[in-house]
Amino acid sequence: MKTIRAFTYSAIFVAATLFSSPATAGIKDLSKRTTKVDQLVQKVLGEQKLKPNGSISDAQFVRRIYL
Repeated sequence: MKTIRAFTYSAIFVAATLFSSPATAGIKDLSKRTTKVDQLVQKVLGEQKLKPNGSISDAQFVRRIYL
């Protein structure tokens, strides 16, 4: 449980760091950054032998980020 929580906080930190650039950054640059975040998440999941969650509905997503 602590490992998953630490991973979640790490992923949020990485995402916030990568996306905290000026608003003038182009969409192309944003795509590169999201790919990098996805790669980092996959790497950590692989290292910890965890499977990613399946797709969720928009309502579930909003509920999860709200809680």
